[in-house]
Amino acid sequence: MKIRAITCFVNPAKSNYRSVLVSLGEFIQQATEGLNSAGYQVQSKRLATIPFSKYMKANKVPEATLILQEILSLVGQTGFQYLSLGNSTPDNLKYYSMIPDLLKVDERIFASGSMTTKDGKISLPAIRACAEVIHATAQVTPDGFANLRFSALANVKPYAPFFPAAYSDGSNAAVSVAIEGADLAQSIFKTGTSLADDQKKLCDTLNDHGKRLESILKTIARDHKVDFKGLDFSLAPYPTSDCSIAATIENMGVSKTGSAGSVAAAAVLASTLDQGKWKKVGFNGLMFPVLEDSVLAQRVSDGDLTWKDLLLFSCVCGTGLDTIPLAGDISVDQLTSILTDVAALAVRLHKPLTARLMPVPGKNIWDPTSFNFEYFANSRIMDVRAAGFSGSFSNSKELPITPRQ
Repeated sequence: MKIRAITCFVNPAKSNYRSVLVSLGEFIQQATEGLNSAGYQVQSKRLATIPFSKYMKANKVPEATLILQEILSLVGQTGFQYLSLGNSTPDNLKYYSMIPDLLKVDERIFASGSMTTKDGKISLPAIRACAEVIHATAQVTPDGFANLRFSALANVKPYAPFFPAAYSDGSNAAVSVAIEGADLAQSIFKTGTSLADDQKKLCDTLNDHGKRLESILKTIARDHKVDFKGLDFSLAPYPTSDCSIAATIENMGVSKTGSAGSVAAAAVLASTLDQGKWKKVGFNGLMFPVLEDSVLAQRVSDGDLTWKDLLLFSCVCGTGLDTIPLAGDISVDQLTSILTDVAALAVRLHKPLTARLMPVPGKNIWDPTSFNFEYFANSRIMDVRAAGFSGSFSNSKELPITPRQ
């Protein structure tokens, strides 16, 4: 198990944000040292802000870029590696269109766009705005890689530590922590004993880690006047054979991830996380990022796993659609319909979901991907069989869905 990210949160709209950021830099350095000393490898140190529309003010890219460059300078000076600009919101749609240009400014920048409103309603114009961001961002680099740094959000609350979903609600300086823990689950669910025994062992192991991590982080956070928001044990994978959520499902006895029994296995793992006693923030579910899990990538390549399977996992535990490689000629209309399904599930099931879709210029359905990135395992372009909306869908601004009681 590793620490995927220590994510700190700051509000650049406050007059003292520079001094706060310096203090956060001191905090994250001490937190990293404390976690390393306890045997936890920290992979990245990240900073997230409130929605950028609330502190950049200007809705023109040149002015926003100047403000962004100042913040990036401070980010580098204080030891952070990546910056999330927070989530664009449906009450101010014009800011969504700025995201592709802002992502061009620096490869350290991440951003997100909300598909749901503060009161939990689905905004169809916001969903389309997110689709337009994805479509435009696919052209930022020849391989479509920049969409790794954008995600469409539905029902995601502040302080989730995983990027690109991370954003602050504007209150005090804060911290939360993202865990890379698929290897723990994979190692435990290969014993061949009962599912209940393995579930208990995993829960006990996660609770033990949670107690140790909280003890370290709470003390350091208190000393630096930083609010500790919690831990996100979402069993995130890494593209090696020993850290795969798909391999975990297959260790449980399912023939291949995507075949019958996969949803049941995913539900068992999600139930394990539900029983955890640590302070929770973010998702604390299962992540199925196609390009970040070598076994998932292979199952897609073999034709055993579809995007609808992944969406089905979200009904019981998953966090949405993540790093989904798509054909370069996919349209905004098609992207909109995919995102609408994600948002509908999130609202109806009253849970946070995200969509990180990655159209690859020049690639067609079933073409192999060719990314050169440490956190990616290559796969094939997925066939989403999506079409645009017509009729009532195309004439509506909201999707009239209420959470299931």
